[in-house]
Amino acid sequence: MAKVPTHIVPGGDQLELLERHRQQRTPAFQPFGSLRWHRCVLSIVTYALFLSDILRTGLGIRQLSSYVAVDPDVRLFFGPYAYPVIFLTPQNATVQHPAVPFWAYKYDTTSITMRAVAKALRLPAWTPCVLYDTVCDESRGLSRDVVFRMLDDMITGIKKHAPVAPLHGRRHATAGGLTLRVEHVVSEMLSDYILPQLFRRNRRRTCQATYYDFTRQQQQRYALCDPRSARPYACLDSFANIGRLCAAANRSCRNLGHFATHLTTHLALLQRAYPNATLEFVVLNGRDDFTRGGFVYHGKTIFDVVVFTRVRRCDAARAACTTIGVGDYRFEASALAASEQEWFLLIASLRAVGQAYAWLRVTALVLGVVHAHRVAPASGLAQVRAILRTVLIVPSHIVVYSSLTPVVCYVLAHALDSSLVYERVRQEFNAKLGTFRLDVAKFVGAATVAMRTVWVVAFIGHTLSHVASRRSWSPAAGVAGVPELFIAFIASCTVLAHFRLPHWRDCRVLQVAEVPTSQALRDLRGQAFDSARGVLNNIALGSTFDAQFLALALALIILTVLCLRVLLRPLRQWLSFDLSLLSYTRVPYSAVWLWPSDALVVNWANSVTLARQSPLTPAGPAAERKSWLVTASKRLSVVLQPLQRHPTANAAVSDSLLHLSSRNRAAAAFVATLNLTVLSDPLLFYRLRVARPQLVGLYECQTTGKLWLLPLESALDAIDAPLDWATLRRLALLSTSELSWVDLLYCG
Repeated sequence: MAKVPTHIVPGGDQLELLERHRQQRTPAFQPFGSLRWHRCVLSIVTYALFLSDILRTGLGIRQLSSYVAVDPDVRLFFGPYAYPVIFLTPQNATVQHPAVPFWAYKYDTTSITMRAVAKALRLPAWTPCVLYDTVCDESRGLSRDVVFRMLDDMITGIKKHAPVAPLHGRRHATAGGLTLRVEHVVSEMLSDYILPQLFRRNRRRTCQATYYDFTRQQQQRYALCDPRSARPYACLDSFANIGRLCAAANRSCRNLGHFATHLTTHLALLQRAYPNATLEFVVLNGRDDFTRGGFVYHGKTIFDVVVFTRVRRCDAARAACTTIGVGDYRFEASALAASEQEWFLLIASLRAVGQAYAWLRVTALVLGVVHAHRVAPASGLAQVRAILRTVLIVPSHIVVYSSLTPVVCYVLAHALDSSLVYERVRQEFNAKLGTFRLDVAKFVGAATVAMRTVWVVAFIGHTLSHVASRRSWSPAAGVAGVPELFIAFIASCTVLAHFRLPHWRDCRVLQVAEVPTSQALRDLRGQAFDSARGVLNNIALGSTFDAQFLALALALIILTVLCLRVLLRPLRQWLSFDLSLLSYTRVPYSAVWLWPSDALVVNWANSVTLARQSPLTPAGPAAERKSWLVTASKRLSVVLQPLQRHPTANAAVSDSLLHLSSRNRAAAAFVATLNLTVLSDPLLFYRLRVARPQLVGLYECQTTGKLWLLPLESALDAIDAPLDWATLRRLALLSTSELSWVDLLYCG
């Protein structure tokens, strides 16, 4: 600590010295800066968004209303339910009829199982384009005769295939089926193509294909799910009774009943239409393993049943048969596991506390401005105008982002439920049957919720700023900060995370392996949750969307700034500013000791331009207004330092902000306005007044005779500060709990 001459005066004289210090200040509080219309609009919009966060985004997800509860934490979501895709005969499977879109057999999730079976059995009729082996022109669709042969070949291949022996000999192996373990991808959102090597996880599913002769089954009086015969896994699945489960959410599926009953009715109608023909069908049953989730959202699975039917006309001995019709009928649904009801109270409380503190923060700022203007005599109308002017001049971006309390509350709530929120948004933007229709209202709602990541970016900035000022820091170095536009742009990129691009959809099957048939093993793989991971791991995995797009936005911003710098380099000699993402706000001696340096995580100027000055030229106002851009770059030259200018040890930096002997009214107004902006934080003010008051010294400059209030611990930075402490004499030692509000504003 620097050796400062000390001459402590008695308590009564301390009040006289404080009064003398007040008299040397301006009689009325004068905020630093000018009031412009664009600044007024920006402040009003910023405060409106800050104070209406809950009104716009809500407290959280109380209940997934569009899902049907099966278990306390498991919900089912039904898409198109049960629907026919196509029925082809030799008469309508010709070139003259319209082609079939590729979606149903290449991009739909219900096509994963059939393409896996086609790969495993190496069916020749299945075109390599559908299997992603070759690239083809998909604009014309699939020819109907090709689809006819694909379905016919699939049924024949499954009928002739001898499956792997079942586990433990539970059921004798018979021809007409196979079970597969499949690894595949489902990619169509923009988030699936951002750093996929790091963030995309391949999915796994169990697929089962079983052949049935419906005509013979009717003769033997066996039902589809009869335990005496081979039956699909879906017979025992929780979604099998579609009518009972989804009737509460959607009346259109109330009459469907059990999927096996519904399918049997459909097959009976088909048999009645072809009474003298043989009816065969295969059931393709696929179910994904539960995906990894987050903290509140635990994972998701999709399951589907595809039924290929074939009508054949055979001779008496069935030695020669001719296919006269093939059909495609499908069932599909999805399920997710989430504990949103159990965590809603905590998440809602965090957001409510954050919103309440935001209101308290703005209210405290207004009260602080009112109290600062009350010390000067003025008419009521003049005081109201001065108060409104000061509130609008105070940088709203610092008021919003300087307080760590609402930032922490919003970040904690976002980390807990972001994975579930993103999954819900993903479902809202589902592309049904290959058609994506943009709902503007839903998009605006999703974009508003996605902008919660501004608090994540702000928290990261607070952390980095706090770490940067922990060691080897002094007011002469300034506080690094970014413009508000930087935070808003990075956060806005997460809005695009769930935007679907159907033309980019990829549902390729990566690996296929035939395994023994076992319902128990399938359920163990498909219904097990990854519960061995810790809390932090759950939260991190639930925030992968944020990590993807925040990293992408940061890279785009850096690349843009670098490109602009290269383009502006030929004009550098005529420009008085530089472009930079990071600028240093010059701060008084109250920084760190009276308020944390990370309060300026958003820089005071809120600009991407930095004033370029010569080291030999003291900072000052521009001599002339060449253009609005040059003027803007020079307007805050008193408080800004370019990145290229880092004060070294014992460097005498000519700066009216840190040299008390040369501090002018503009610098004093900046100190008071900056302290007003930051110290109006209720918790920070409470800490200075009650919880942990700081010692403040009243110093007299021996060369000018002026009095200055400086934090006592600021003398620790005497080595790096340009202030000559030998010219100062400490006359009094005060506590921040003793100083008035206005006195605190001029401390530093």
